[in-house]
Amino acid sequence: MKRAMVSLILAVAACQGAGQPTSSPAIAQASPSPAVTPAGSPPRTVTAAPAVTPIPGCLPACVTGQLTEPGPLPAGDYTTQYFFGGQLTVTLPADGWSSFEDSTGEFALRSPAGEGALLFWIDIYAAIDPGSTPVPGVERTVEGVLGWLRENPNLEVLDEGPATLGGLTAVALDLGPAARAKNVDPGCPAELRPCVGLFSYPEWGDGFFSEGGPFHLRLMAAEATWGGQTHAVYAMIDAVDEDAFAAMAPDMMAIIEGAELPLGVSQ
Repeated sequence: MKRAMVSLILAVAACQGAGQPTSSPAIAQASPSPAVTPAGSPPRTVTAAPAVTPIPGCLPACVTGQLTEPGPLPAGDYTTQYFFGGQLTVTLPADGWSSFEDSTGEFALRSPAGEGALLFWIDIYAAIDPGSTPVPGVERTVEGVLGWLRENPNLEVLDEGPATLGGLTAVALDLGPAARAKNVDPGCPAELRPCVGLFSYPEWGDGFFSEGGPFHLRLMAAEATWGGQTHAVYAMIDAVDEDAFAAMAPDMMAIIEGAELPLGVSQ
C-alpha cells in the first residue's frame, strides 16, 4: 500500500498501548425470560441478549481505551465492539471489506480495492505535529475544525456541500494537498512528502493523523448530542489519489449515509 498506509499505521500504533476498561458504559444486562418446558423434562437455561441502553454523555472521553482488529468482514451489517459505545452499525455492500481498527477512538474500514479507507471518529481535534499538540485557538467543534481546515495553508479545498451522516445533517469538505504544502512529519517517507498534519484523538493522547502523496479526502462532520452533552461526529473517505476516490466514494457514501447511530444520539 502506498500513501494511505502511513496515516493508518500511525493511527493504529498510537492505540496499541491503551489500557483495558473496567466496565462498558453502553451495555446493561437484561433479566432472563421465563422458559416453558414439557413435564418431566429438565429445565432449560435461557441466556438473554444484552439490552441496548443510551450511551453516556461523557463518551468517548470517559471510556478507557480498547482496541480490536476485526479483519475481513462479510457483506451485511457489522456492529462495532468498542467504537461509539459498541453501538454503531454499518452495512457493507459486498464481501471483501475489512476493518483494521475498532476502538474507543476510531472505527476504520478498508474497501475491497484497498486503495484507501473509511474512518469514523468522535471529537477529534486539530493537530499538525507528531506530538499531537492541539492547534492553539481551534475549538473542538465542527465549526472550529472545519474552519481550521479551510484556512490551513497545507491544504486545498476541492469542494464543499451538505451531506448526511447516519441520519444527521452534516457538512462534507473535500481536501487535497496544497501546491506549496510543507512537510510537518519528520517520519514521513521521502516518496510521500510532504506529509500534512491534520488530527489527533482525545482518547489516546498521542495519536497523530497525517496525509502524504496526492491524496483526496472527504471529511463529513455533524454536530450531535447524547446524554445531554454536545459532540462532533466525523466520517472520512481517505483515498490515495483521485482515481481511487472516484472508485471508492459511491459505496463509502452509502455506508456513511446509512449508518445506524447509537440509541440516544440526536441533533
